[in-house]
Amino acid sequence: MSAPFADPLTELTRDLVRLRHNRGLTQREVAAYLGRDAAFVCRLEKLQREVTVRELQAYAHAIGFRIVMVISPLG
Repeated sequence: MSAPFADPLTELTRDLVRLRHNRGLTQREVAAYLGRDAAFVCRLEKLQREVTVRELQAYAHAIGFRIVMVISPLG
């Protein structure tokens, strides 16, 4: 379970990495799809760089998913 104020992009990134593993895809395969090098994907997955929503959307697409955002009230 995540902390109540956890960074949503961090949580999303971790979920995407888990899904990549579940699909049996390598960082190199994702990088090739994105037209980037494997080091880029590694840094993204390890949260060693700022990541944009657009980059996460492309990553999700590379592993066969799409990101759907929802706004909901607190409480």
